[in-house]
Amino acid sequence: MANQIVLPSWVLIIRGLQLLLAIVILGMASYGAYWLRLSSWGWTIFTSLATVFIVVYSVLPERVAALQKIYNPFAVLAANATAVVFWLAAMGALAARRATFKYATTIESCYNDGSGGVCARGLEKRAAYVATWPYLNMMSACAGLCAIEM
Repeated sequence: MANQIVLPSWVLIIRGLQLLLAIVILGMASYGAYWLRLSSWGWTIFTSLATVFIVVYSVLPERVAALQKIYNPFAVLAANATAVVFWLAAMGALAARRATFKYATTIESCYNDGSGGVCARGLEKRAAYVATWPYLNMMSACAGLCAIEM
């Protein structure tokens, strides 16, 4: 076959690590969005799913001969360049949102409405979100993993 796709073996290893990290970030973002629905979590979930799609599109045509017709190296390059921008945006959105949390608390010092690590407090006509230290640390870790994925 003249048009066979041959990539170095280290590319498959990098793609596997990229997929693993995207799935870990997807789990962390889903957990964060479960407790507090923020747009930064939504963007991170979208970016993780897009990365899974990009990795699958990049790897499967190399391994499955019937799919080699759909492989386009320029599409892979464009998708990866777009993913870098998406990951940068996800990292920035999470880090900026994390910086808005000024009050770490325990669930005992806040009204427990059953929402786990996050609760809302009204402060003079506007709501301020407070969260537990583990939730805030998880948000910071997720932003850091987004930087590594980028």
